[in-house]
Amino acid sequence: MLKVSTYFAVFLVRICPGFGQTGPTASEYAVYGTVLRTIYAENRKTYSNASEFVIVDRTLRSDATNTPTARKFRNLVKHFVSLNQSEHPIAKKLPRGEYSNEYHLISQADIDKLFIEGKAENDRRTEDAKKKNLLTVIDQCGSTHWRPFYRKFPEASGYYQLSRAAISNNFALVRIKRKDTCSGFDNTYLLQRTRTGWRAVWSRGSFWVA
Repeated sequence: MLKVSTYFAVFLVRICPGFGQTGPTASEYAVYGTVLRTIYAENRKTYSNASEFVIVDRTLRSDATNTPTARKFRNLVKHFVSLNQSEHPIAKKLPRGEYSNEYHLISQADIDKLFIEGKAENDRRTEDAKKKNLLTVIDQCGSTHWRPFYRKFPEASGYYQLSRAAISNNFALVRIKRKDTCSGFDNTYLLQRTRTGWRAVWSRGSFWVA
């Protein structure tokens, strides 16, 4: 009976890539909450909408790019790389707060469909303008491709990808990427556990504007 059960488990793993995978822990969601609160506060200074989070529902694979180099964090970085060798499901478990009053989880495949739809719309407009001998404006950063996304999520501030959060010796390491119309960032955050919760103490990455 045990042999049959073992074969069945192996069979499920092979035909169902997500079988047996575990997502982020409660502590990891607390880390997400701390960083996203900080990002939300900055977004509210910039965006005229509600700055709701749209988050890809699978974790971001990541290597050790932009991680701390200090010797005391070597094991934390190794744990981070190990955790993020594969994707894991993200659930709607962010801690409560203004930043999480309304947020959305979406698959990367569904995001890609929205951009395919946006490109098709833009191609039709361009072709129609050519037929009518109208001046066409070149979209340098592909902002017109975002229109279906913002029709679906009018209060969003782009979309986000979250890595697993590695936690060790009262420190945590997490990588967060955002893509938005003509801009985005890719940052890794180091957090320290305090008596009142997590606190971001270091970050490194890149920000771009097209």
